[in-house]
Amino acid sequence: SIGIGRINLDGSGYETFVSGPNYRGVAVDAAGGYVYLSTLSGISRATIAGTLPKTPSPLFSASNSYEIDLDVAAGQMYWVEWSSNGRCGRAFMNGSGGVT
Repeated sequence: SIGIGRINLDGSGYETFVSGPNYRGVAVDAAGGYVYLSTLSGISRATIAGTLPKTPSPLFSASNSYEIDLDVAAGQMYWVEWSSNGRCGRAFMNGSGGVT
């Protein structure tokens, strides 16, 4: 299926984590219990624990966002917006304070 999966290190137990074709980047905050996802329309996150597949919650609107990275100690996330003038964005990991 199209989406992002998770699997045990020994290759067993594959599960679909989130479904959908538009995910462009993923970053994990294991201590905080979230997975952050960049999509064509913005940044979303889903909890790690619980029933699968997940339905991510939108955090921040960002056109054509690709890649995502976290600075967990500072509570910040960073992403790249792919467009004719390419930009980088930053926001707090709760989705507030976003700038590009």
